[in-house]
Amino acid sequence: MRLIAYATRVLFVLHSDREVEPPAEYALLHDPDGEAWPKCSLLVGAFKRARRAYDQKDVAAVDWFGKTHKLSEGDIDLPPRELSEWKALGDIEWIYYWRRGNKHRGDFKHKFGKWQPMVFWKSPGRATLYEHEKWLRVELSKGCVIDWRGIVYP
Repeated sequence: MRLIAYATRVLFVLHSDREVEPPAEYALLHDPDGEAWPKCSLLVGAFKRARRAYDQKDVAAVDWFGKTHKLSEGDIDLPPRELSEWKALGDIEWIYYWRRGNKHRGDFKHKFGKWQPMVFWKSPGRATLYEHEKWLRVELSKGCVIDWRGIVYP
């Protein structure tokens, strides 16, 4: 099982103009294969980085962080998968986050619900923010795209 801790310092701005900002050290987690966690769902929560090197050949992680970035393992206790155990906070308009690594390190943002020039055949899509105890969860539209560029669709 693996989730990739893509970013920290996450901030959500909902369509209601409410801002939701988890603690800065919380990680934005994603499972690009959809095995440990649904592929079109992101988690934001506490992630304990271990001092163990992660030496697996992980194409998604290398694409995100860069070939020379030293990957490390961490520990996490996952929240419940069932969406019925989560409380909806609202639809997300913007997400801001800080990427680690040496390929695209720095501040990033993504606006949800806009038409994408490269995916004109898809609707703008949506992203909904949920909470469960200290966890946040982002449910993305079916067909989401998250890759080395960041959150691409929706």
